[in-house]
Amino acid sequence: MHRCAVANRSPAPRLHTAENEPREVAVGYELMVVDELADTRRLIGRYPDYRSAVRARVHDVLHQLRRNGGSWTRVEHLIVGPGVDGPRTPHPFCTELGVDTSAGREPTDKDFEEDQRWLYAAHELDLPDGVGMV
Repeated sequence: MHRCAVANRSPAPRLHTAENEPREVAVGYELMVVDELADTRRLIGRYPDYRSAVRARVHDVLHQLRRNGGSWTRVEHLIVGPGVDGPRTPHPFCTELGVDTSAGREPTDKDFEEDQRWLYAAHELDLPDGVGMV
């Protein structure tokens, strides 16, 4: 299996009030799936914070992996929201995971469970109840 999670994480930007006190900008995050071949982006959803957007991204990666039968899958996403470049900072992600079936090996439920655990750990997310019960 080949796995690679790439993230560009950046903190929420700060604005200054009239009293020159920094405050957090209340801007949400948009999650999009990216199809580089078709040069398109499809909005999956809007989330109140970065961590919620990342969790939704993990769910989409696992959905696409399951839809692909557990075979090697490459999934690209873009989260757009607060960051070092302002309120519309791009945070790109790319994940490759699954079983390489070119050697004649077929994916199993155990492989999918391992991919779930790896993906949650890679993003420092708690596993939801029931993960591992494929």
